[in-house]
Amino acid sequence: MPELILAIHSGPHDSVAALFEDYDLKAAVQLERLTRIKGDGNRHPDLCIDEVLAIAGTTRADVDVISMSRTLLDTAYFRRMRGVRWLQELALRRSRGRTLQYMTHEMRRYRSKDVEALFDLAAFRSDGGFRSDARLHFSNHHEAHAIPALFYSPWDEALLVTADGGGDTVNYSHRTFSNGAITTIYGGDDLLFIDKPIDSLGRAYSAATLALGFKMDRHEGKLTGLAALGKPVVAD
Repeated sequence: MPELILAIHSGPHDSVAALFEDYDLKAAVQLERLTRIKGDGNRHPDLCIDEVLAIAGTTRADVDVISMSRTLLDTAYFRRMRGVRWLQELALRRSRGRTLQYMTHEMRRYRSKDVEALFDLAAFRSDGGFRSDARLHFSNHHEAHAIPALFYSPWDEALLVTADGGGDTVNYSHRTFSNGAITTIYGGDDLLFIDKPIDSLGRAYSAATLALGFKMDRHEGKLTGLAALGKPVVAD
């Protein structure tokens, strides 16, 4: 029997939701398309969730699996935010309107990969209108980047390389695909507790974007296009 899979990303930019029936994509909607704010993020994409479910003619109660990135989630669901820590979060909610926290930050803070010990999955399902038996899965950031490139390729063997501004602590990943299996060389969950490296070419590109008067995490594409028209003045 096919499973209905809801994929959710609530990042600092470009929040999105997608709906699959097994491997068949039914709908995908980026938050900016609904709010008309370019690269909209920093909030849980409830609007996107409702939209993809409406497109597919289904409801939250029909979802069998929820797959989420370990990015920004409501602080109300983090189990260990108590005492002084919770008072600090309340102050941030009121002063800055900050209601979200990175799952990876909490994992690093408590040196734990036990999601259920850190995050109230039952409350998240209940408040979100999902069934209590809906399975909840948190994906690895760079693996999520790598798999689509592999999934739509014709190769039986491949080297999968990702590079971006950063996610799940690292900025790059390397994996191999052979004999129907993916093997992680670098960039897996074994690195979740390391200090975040400062070797991101993505962030360097963002810094250049900002230095030229554009908005970081928004206008890097414009810089890419304009670069083709530039003339090097330092070296040929």
